[in-house]
Amino acid sequence: MLLKSCLASKQVFNCLASAMTVLFLSNASYVSGHTLTPIRSTATSNTSIEVYTYSIGVESIYRTKEVLAAVTDQLQVTHRYITATGFQFQSEIDYTETTLTQLFIEQGVPAIHFSKTTIKVPVSSIEKVGGTNCEQAEILCSNSSLSGNSAGFGTQELNGTNQGCLIGNEHQSSWYYLNIQTGGSLTMMIDPVTNTDDYDFAIWGPFTAATAGANCPPVTSPVRCSFSALDDRTGLQSMNLGTPTGCGFLGLFACGPSAVGDVSEGSGGDSFVLPLNVLANQIYILLVDNFSTSSNPYGMSFGGTAVLGCTPVVLPVEISSFSGFASEIGNVLKWKTESEKDNDYFLVERLINGTLNEWEVVEKVYSKGDTWTEKNYAIIDNDPKRDGLNYYRISQVDQNGNVNQYKDLVSINNTDEQMIISKVVNLMGQEVDRSATGILLYLFEDGTSIKVFR
Repeated sequence: MLLKSCLASKQVFNCLASAMTVLFLSNASYVSGHTLTPIRSTATSNTSIEVYTYSIGVESIYRTKEVLAAVTDQLQVTHRYITATGFQFQSEIDYTETTLTQLFIEQGVPAIHFSKTTIKVPVSSIEKVGGTNCEQAEILCSNSSLSGNSAGFGTQELNGTNQGCLIGNEHQSSWYYLNIQTGGSLTMMIDPVTNTDDYDFAIWGPFTAATAGANCPPVTSPVRCSFSALDDRTGLQSMNLGTPTGCGFLGLFACGPSAVGDVSEGSGGDSFVLPLNVLANQIYILLVDNFSTSSNPYGMSFGGTAVLGCTPVVLPVEISSFSGFASEIGNVLKWKTESEKDNDYFLVERLINGTLNEWEVVEKVYSKGDTWTEKNYAIIDNDPKRDGLNYYRISQVDQNGNVNQYKDLVSINNTDEQMIISKVVNLMGQEVDRSATGILLYLFEDGTSIKVFR
């Protein structure tokens, strides 16, 4: 590893077995192949904030990861660890001993020893790698980057159906797609730079390029999962019994990690589960979660006989924008999609009775087909209410008849100044009458334009 000496015995496995490990800053990016390379870094400002460090002493029988998760998932904390005498965590919030005592009692811990200190810590801006939410999952071989706060998460997407061994909330979570180019056995190593950090992970699949997006977030249990309470490295590794004299060159070095033959493990596990046997063109969804919530970077590498590739993942229909404006010939409604899969058509509707929530269809627009590239659509409502506000909504209907309504409405005030059309042209570039039909390009006096099928 870059920040850990390969001479340290526990790192020899990484140094000898894989030169593919790179550092992640819970917010960054990657290059093609097995190795992922961040293009962003941690920036620390000259300002600092005061945080509280809580040390909670409990009897050894209660000193478990499950208790720590159950209590601290109800708080706003970072840097949470199991210690020799109990638990430790930090927060910007001044929690009272009474509050924390009650939370521990609710988890069956009869008594705690409470202490609290304050320290000053620098304010850091840490770039994140991986998707904050599953729908933003990053393909590991891509060069794209994701901005965001490593101290956070998006929507809590783990639940009783899909969480498997993972207990509690997402903390500092990153979502990825694993695209299999060449089948075989896939191993993985997650290696925190700070070896006291505790990372967990889960893998779901297999899916195809067409179905992975529709299963993100997952709706079934993971096929590999680790919630081990042990800190430092975790991942997918083959069983390696080692020898009493050691492994590696002349048996002089410590043996690499060994999975005990499980595919899922709770807090009592050894941090490693068995590799995945994968086939070409399969896609898996990976969640990496920093349970310690430390914002410290980690390394991640892949090995085995399987090779990762760059198969595009087709997302369900994703409308990224919906907008409109008034023009002299009617109200113009525009929307954009980032991807479409099994989409049939869109319905644009206008509100006709706000009290009764009654809507009427303005136009039905058919999909441009399955795509994972940006597509633009536009229509003109020729008969809006001319003396006030008009409200519009858009819905997407897939080929199975399922209707998905876009979250945002568009309001257009038709008493305001209207956009003036300078001319209308056809696909040949010829100027035509405004009543013409077919695919037309409307050019407005402010220099904007829209393409409409009439």
